[in-house]
Amino acid sequence: MITEFIGNLFCPPEPGHAFVISGKSTDAAMQLDFDFLASKAPDANCHLKVSVHFHKDWIVRNSCFDGNWGEPEIKENLDELAIPRPLEPGKRFRLQILVTEDRFLIGFNDIHYCSYKFRGRLSDIRTLKIHKDVQYVNQVDHRTCYPSPRPLIQYNEDHHSFSNDVPKKFMPGHAMIISAIPYGNPKGRFTIYFFENETKKQALHFNARFDQQIVVRNSTNDKLSFREEETSGEFPFVFDQQFKLAIALSTTHFLIAIDGRRFCMYKYRTQNQFDSLNGFKIYCLDQLRLEVATVDHIYTGSPSCQEFETFSNPDLQLY
Repeated sequence: MITEFIGNLFCPPEPGHAFVISGKSTDAAMQLDFDFLASKAPDANCHLKVSVHFHKDWIVRNSCFDGNWGEPEIKENLDELAIPRPLEPGKRFRLQILVTEDRFLIGFNDIHYCSYKFRGRLSDIRTLKIHKDVQYVNQVDHRTCYPSPRPLIQYNEDHHSFSNDVPKKFMPGHAMIISAIPYGNPKGRFTIYFFENETKKQALHFNARFDQQIVVRNSTNDKLSFREEETSGEFPFVFDQQFKLAIALSTTHFLIAIDGRRFCMYKYRTQNQFDSLNGFKIYCLDQLRLEVATVDHIYTGSPSCQEFETFSNPDLQLY
């Protein structure tokens, strides 16, 4: 299976931010591209393209503004210990990018590879695209490393089906729009979690059970015990069919819509809930798989998230 990921970031990158992007290339992969763009528009400026050419042992870095590509960097600004081919076709990859005051520091699989000086304004970067010979993407984390790390503890997320950390505190009115396709075992399950800070306490446990055709909403207390389940509502997912799910954060509730319709709400169980949320994780069970194609971060326009469900309409394109 060849996939593609594209999504709008939580915010433009800033010095001290870091990106950790993990996944797997196809067995016969020839090329793997990571683009940091001004938008999703086809002609959007590309502030940083990292292009892995497996057959040439090249990793090209470049930028494109107003349709004009700059001078590519291949052997320039490499770390003195950089190996020519840090990634292999058909193997897992991890791209790590640290944003400094004037350049990106780029590494693969926990080893520094090169640096790339900014050619445009960081504040114009809005979108990340991962494409070409991609089998799956399971981590798109946008974090803060300094001066104060967020999340406080930062993991490599190989054991999760998907991870999406954010570098700053959520605010009321924020929403995440997730497009994904469930495949594999039609009787499996997937769960979307919002953990509280570095603990395993769950502020939201959204568990879609294809075997029972129900969606369980729950959370855990300070002892990590689950509370009473909420299961109202028809089962909204169709196996092997893409869905578009919006999770909005109002002043008092998680609000959830699927394919243009409100599905449920779940009241925050912790005071000052926004102080403890750092993003979401997805975990699949019983050999179900979830191909996540999009995660868009948006502001709905109001702290109450009025009409947030429109952002989950499959026909609505978010640029």
